[in-house]
Amino acid sequence: MERFAIVNGLLSTVDGGWSAWSDWTDCTLTCGANSTKTHTRTCTEPEPSNGGKECEGNDMETASCAWVLCPGNTAYSIVK
Repeated sequence: MERFAIVNGLLSTVDGGWSAWSDWTDCTLTCGANSTKTHTRTCTEPEPSNGGKECEGNDMETASCAWVLCPGNTAYSIVK
């Protein structure tokens, strides 16, 4: 849905705004080290229109997951 504002009878620009962050994804590994997860957001609340500015900042964040001992291992290891 396109959004716009009318100011003094003229169509004005609408700057973009970020949506809420999505839920975090599952971790990339079920055990071991170097596992990550991500979440995203979109520039749709509202979408920029009529020459309005795009959202500033990142649309994705990445975070490390906790290290989990792999079954049968006595030390942390990366799953291959």
